[in-house]
Amino acid sequence: MQDTEASMPWHGAEREVRWSADYRVALPACAAPAAGHPLLLALHGFGEDAARFAARLAPLAGGPYALLVPDAPFPVELREEEGARIGRAWYQYDGDAATFERALRWGAQHLLDLLAEASRAFPLDPRRVALLGYSQGGYLGAVTALRDRERYRGLVAIATRVKSEILTEELRSARGYPVLALHGERDRATPLEPQLRSLEVLRDAGLAVEVEVHPGGHGFRSELLPHIDSFVRRVLELPPRP
Repeated sequence: MQDTEASMPWHGAEREVRWSADYRVALPACAAPAAGHPLLLALHGFGEDAARFAARLAPLAGGPYALLVPDAPFPVELREEEGARIGRAWYQYDGDAATFERALRWGAQHLLDLLAEASRAFPLDPRRVALLGYSQGGYLGAVTALRDRERYRGLVAIATRVKSEILTEELRSARGYPVLALHGERDRATPLEPQLRSLEVLRDAGLAVEVEVHPGGHGFRSELLPHIDSFVRRVLELPPRP
């Protein structure tokens, strides 16, 4: 019998689908400079969202820089013990290197669009930014920051890996660029050793890499917030905490 489906005259087409992604902003109590407040742009991990991540970062609010915490653009369904919920992802990953590279470039442009929109709505300086990325947000954040170092003045990479193998060209001119890496020695989702090897590549290229290894696993640890705050103040050229 002839394969009916194979013989059907199928045609391919596509249509654009739109949805929204929230973001949270916390502004300093002081008056904004003429160019707007410098800011920390913080990217959450896979399956999280802006509200959850902003709550983790709440102790940083009230300092001399603004906080911008966006939802990742892609909704994902998560099954947990208490039931299903909708989280967010920065990209879809199928293991194909070329697809991943395209996703990272799309994500970098998405962040530029976000900065432009947020700086129209709030007194923010979109060219004086520290970029923090946690877990999946760190994969996007590290590549994005190292490709736009004039805008992103420093990188905080948490429980992630800097994809140094696709940054060869960028690393040739990145001497002195500040990177703070925070990682758990028992991280099974993103093991420590590959990240340490990537950071050594950055050090060999002359980047100013700081590493803090904690005894935990894969996660965001609130006790590291003072270290993050000190780093962000330094790279944004702001006064240290009193």
